Amino acid sequence: MNALIDISPKIAIVVALFLLLFYNFAVVFTYLFKDLYSDGLTSVDYFSTLGRTFCTLLQCTIAGWPDMAREVMSIYHWAWLPIVVWVMVSKIAFMQLGIVILCQSLGRIDSGDDVYYAQASTELPTGGDTARIEAKLNRLAYNIESTIHTERTQKEF
Repeated sequence: MNALIDISPKIAIVVALFLLLFYNFAVVFTYLFKDLYSDGLTSVDYFSTLGRTFCTLLQCTIAGWPDMAREVMSIYHWAWLPIVVWVMVSKIAFMQLGIVILCQSLGRIDSGDDVYYAQASTELPTGGDTARIEAKLNRLAYNIESTIHTERTQKEF
């Protein structure tokens, strides 16, 4: 739970950065391509208002950008540049940032557990602790035996 609390500010920063870039790209796309539908150059109204541009960019982030890109590029041959930049920034960069944050939090959890076990291993177990450890070892041995038995039966069939 502490790891989630530790990574919350990092996640908030990534989300804020994404929203800022999302807004900037929406303004740019609306400015560049707002008249395409009203002039009859595209079959779908992608960029006439800021709201429609937000929806289009969100769609580009998820999946449906190639059809939109082809249609806009048939009118403006240079339109691939802002579209590709948006797709790269939104998909690759922010996915990677999310993965890095999650991996760092998992690393902290693992290192925290290692510290706990290192401290626990230096202490001698008491009478109650010994019984608890024996019970855990017995459950572990039972789980291993049942797993081996299950694998053998699956191989026979």
